[in-house]
Amino acid sequence: MIKITIFTIFLSQIPFSQNQKSCNFIENQILDTKCRENLEKLYGELRKNANISDGHFPPYENARKSAEFCEKSMTCLNSINCSRSISVKVHILPVCQGIRQFSGEFGKCISELQKNPNLKKLANFSSCSKFLPTDKNPESSLKCEIFTRGQNSKCFENLLREMCGDSAFRNFQQISEQLKDSLGC
Repeated sequence: MIKITIFTIFLSQIPFSQNQKSCNFIENQILDTKCRENLEKLYGELRKNANISDGHFPPYENARKSAEFCEKSMTCLNSINCSRSISVKVHILPVCQGIRQFSGEFGKCISELQKNPNLKKLANFSSCSKFLPTDKNPESSLKCEIFTRGQNSKCFENLLREMCGDSAFRNFQQISEQLKDSLGC
């Protein structure tokens, strides 16, 4: 009996360029065994967060695990240079870049704030805490307003420093351009 997996379905949906080198037997075997295992683990983690969108963050642990599987998958795919591996890389790279945004100190802090917000401290940041999605405020989501160099931006930066610390703030600064792209700002 043949086991059909998400990975198999995913690979069958990817268009291949005619200009790329076909995979040889060994490259196909590596893709179908070594790379497949990590990609299936990645998709398993992604399925856990299938309903997360519109500025809501995945739980930190899921993002961290997903980032680990992304790294392993990309390492495996980079070891092969043929049409299938290149096509998979093209499709998976943006996903992995997005996951990395939430697997650092910023993602850890935001995930913790979502689960357990310190409402007393958040009250000091009332003008921008509305942009922070929490379990107690599920209708909120991270908005483009936090990136505009104005009152909301400064407020959010201060909120991050106060609630998350300098390392999370520095991590936010490093990934803010990617976050803006992800949010469509």
